Amino acid sequence: MAILDVNLEAVLPETEQPLPTGDYPCRVADSLLIRSKSGRPLLKLVYDVTHGPFQGRQVVDAMLLDHEAGLTRLKTLALRAGHPAPGRLHDSEELHGLRFTARVALEHSETGQSPPRNLVRAYRPAQDAPAA
Repeated sequence: MAILDVNLEAVLPETEQPLPTGDYPCRVADSLLIRSKSGRPLLKLVYDVTHGPFQGRQVVDAMLLDHEAGLTRLKTLALRAGHPAPGRLHDSEELHGLRFTARVALEHSETGQSPPRNLVRAYRPAQDAPAA
């Protein structure tokens, strides 16, 4: 037997269904810098949906930090979320709490062996947030 001394009160269970394609008002809730399977620096961001029928759900986003496309997405997020200096990020926690609108797509695996998942395709300022 393994003794688990863990408080899970604030942890949401995994949802089985991803969000439908659409625009969602979000805030950056968490971030984690990890290494990809190939050893590349990968920033994982967790966004909370803040309004609408999917309020409280989360979307996970990931950006490679050694690739121009990933850096472009990170700067775009910082800019659209209203970071005071989007050209200079020292720590991913500077993004925590910032609000924006995420354009979320639903991706299906080509083989059908993996469940559908959400991908963030675009970021817009929060004041442009339509209902999802």
